[in-house]
Amino acid sequence: PPKAMIVSGVQTKGHADFPPEAVQHYHDKPIPSHDNRSAHNSRPIVIQQPRK
Repeated sequence: PPKAMIVSGVQTKGHADFPPEAVQHYHDKPIPSHDNRSAHNSRPIVIQQPRK
């Protein structure tokens, strides 16, 4: 068995400290509420560069 480790005064339990459901919920990316590509912004942005 692995050695017991104490973090902030509490003995750790390995993976039992974080249940798989909590870890999956933390790693899931939220679904965006709207599409950020709008019709008026479809043209590429041209940045004027100085010439030599």
